[in-house]
Amino acid sequence: MKIGGFSNIQKAMNAYGASKPQETKKLQLKEDKIEISQAGREYQIAMEAARKLPDIRQDKVEAIRLELESGTYKVDIDNIAKGILKGAIGEEE
Repeated sequence: MKIGGFSNIQKAMNAYGASKPQETKKLQLKEDKIEISQAGREYQIAMEAARKLPDIRQDKVEAIRLELESGTYKVDIDNIAKGILKGAIGEEE
């Protein structure tokens, strides 16, 4: 079996009226855009500020540590009980 050239393919294309491949049109792609609402921008600013805050408020920790060492730290059992109850019923402050 001898295979030679593309003459058979060319004959088939001519028979069906398909000559040269047609040029394809270039598509213009639109750019994606996003718009953030004013509330969204304010939220982003607040979140960025919160990220910059330390996880532990060292000034409060130091004040309570000093009160504990000196024996002047007083526990407010009413506030503790209210906090426990609020947490139990899912109420936020």
